[in-house]
Amino acid sequence: MLRAGRAGTWGLQLLGAFGVGLIAAGVFRTDPACGFPQGASAGLPDSFSWQAILRGIAASMALLLAAACFVFVRRFAARRSRGWVAYYVATGVAVPVLGFPAGSGVSVRLAIATLLAFGWATAITARLKTKLAYA
Repeated sequence: MLRAGRAGTWGLQLLGAFGVGLIAAGVFRTDPACGFPQGASAGLPDSFSWQAILRGIAASMALLLAAACFVFVRRFAARRSRGWVAYYVATGVAVPVLGFPAGSGVSVRLAIATLLAFGWATAITARLKTKLAYA
């Protein structure tokens, strides 16, 4: 189903880059800040370690998931799958809005964004695997 076209090329590459970013974000440590872990200062540190900087760059690769959502939107809009298109658009908008906020309640919004992101990745994988199995 995805051997040709933009979804087959860019969608899968963006989804793969999102995964690489997650792995890299797990490798590098972040600096104590904003009360985490317990006992850390309430604000941001004056300077960041090189590991925290690399982790921040890797974590920002989560935006690639939103880009992948919109690549797949085009594919499924052409197939007139309106429900899937609405789901992909909602995920593509909600993940960056909820995942990169500032202020209080960040952890709850980040948890919701994470559930949406991984739910979308699971849904697209299951849909593509089912379609490929019956193609």
